[in-house]
Amino acid sequence: MISSVNSSTMHAGMPPRPEGQALTDSQKESVSSILSSFDPENLSSDDAASIVEQFKEAGIEPSKSLNTALSSAGFDGKNVAELAGMGKPPPPPQQDSANLPDNSTFSITV
Repeated sequence: MISSVNSSTMHAGMPPRPEGQALTDSQKESVSSILSSFDPENLSSDDAASIVEQFKEAGIEPSKSLNTALSSAGFDGKNVAELAGMGKPPPPPQQDSANLPDNSTFSITV
């Protein structure tokens, strides 16, 4: 006998998205404390990166609960993540031009 799979729990072979754990009261206080140093209306990429780093140091992981806390403080979690460069591949390493081969040499004959 073949058992059916409830389509509401499984989507085309994709694993369910984890919601993360709810923030503890201590973590909620840490989030508030961290965000109090920043203006959600004038958030730079450096600010967003600092927020993300401070969350990591405090052991606060991305979750629905964190996004709710961010929203309550006037921040857009998606905007913070984008400004911090989360989800983007790192830029390619920069090479010193002195180490590059000189491909621009040519000669002119008259």
